[in-house]
Amino acid sequence: MGDKTEKDTATDKKTLGQQLDDAMAMWEAKIDEARVQMNLGSKDAMDAMQPHIDELEDGLNKAKDQWQDFANSSEGAWDEIQSGMSESMKSMQQAISKATENFTGKKD
Repeated sequence: MGDKTEKDTATDKKTLGQQLDDAMAMWEAKIDEARVQMNLGSKDAMDAMQPHIDELEDGLNKAKDQWQDFANSSEGAWDEIQSGMSESMKSMQQAISKATENFTGKKD
C-alpha cells in the first residue's frame, strides 16, 4: 500500500512544483524589496547589504536550477532534489535575515 503510482508521483510533483513556483516568486519580491531598501539607505548601508543581496540572488538562481532539474527528474531522483530545494530556501531565509539585520541594525 505504501507504493506510489506514477499518477500519484505526477500529482505530488505538480503540487510541489506550484509551491516552489510560489516560493520563488516570493523570494524574487523579497530580493527586489531589499534592493529598493538598500538603494534608499546610506552608502554604508548599501555596502553592508550588497553581499547579502548577492547571496540571495545566487540562492534564487540555484533554486531555479534545482527546480528545472526537479521538473525533468525521475521518481527516484525527486526526493533528493526536493531536499536540495528545501536547503536552498533555508539558505535564502538566512541571507534575508542577515541583510535585514545589517540594514536595520537589529535581528528579526
